[in-house]
Amino acid sequence: VNNSSIPIHIPANFKVPNSTLNQLRSNDPNLKKLDLEAHELGAEGTLFLLDALKFNTHLQYLNLEDNKIGAKGTCFIVEFFRTNPNTAIKTLNIANNDLGFEGAKEVAKLIQLNSNIISLQIEGNQFGIPGANVIAASLKQNTILKNLYIGYNFIQDSGVYEFIKALEFNKSLIKLSTGDDIYTADTTDKLKRVITKNTNLNCK
Repeated sequence: VNNSSIPIHIPANFKVPNSTLNQLRSNDPNLKKLDLEAHELGAEGTLFLLDALKFNTHLQYLNLEDNKIGAKGTCFIVEFFRTNPNTAIKTLNIANNDLGFEGAKEVAKLIQLNSNIISLQIEGNQFGIPGANVIAASLKQNTILKNLYIGYNFIQDSGVYEFIKALEFNKSLIKLSTGDDIYTADTTDKLKRVITKNTNLNCK
């Protein structure tokens, strides 16, 4: 999806203040952190927000948790990072956004971009095992990401095992958080062995 070919209109019930949008558009150096958790953005609201961010080089932290952005909104995010390599955003939170498997594929594309993102929160998005597989595979092509939060996605032991295999290749990741998810003793032991091999890694 090429965002430049999509007509961008302000969505109904858009809750981000005009003052914040103006700060983003004017590249205000004082705005480095933006918390928009639970603003009901949806996919279209996400696109409208990203359009305001096109020329911003100061924002470093963006929280879009619980905004129902879905796979379509995640696709817009991927395209934003692909076409805006000068963005300063290093921490992105898109947890609890109903991404599902299609959204997981978009997250994998985002990780493969090797953008400036060093911390990515994707918990609670119902990826399931297939989603875990594609996201884990994308880690093999990333050398920038340091912190990845994947808990509460129903990935089960086989999904975690795919991350274990990916971490044999990825040596840049420092933290892999699985939340409070419980796995078998065998999976837990394999995670511990990966941690032992990769002294930078912390899994919890």
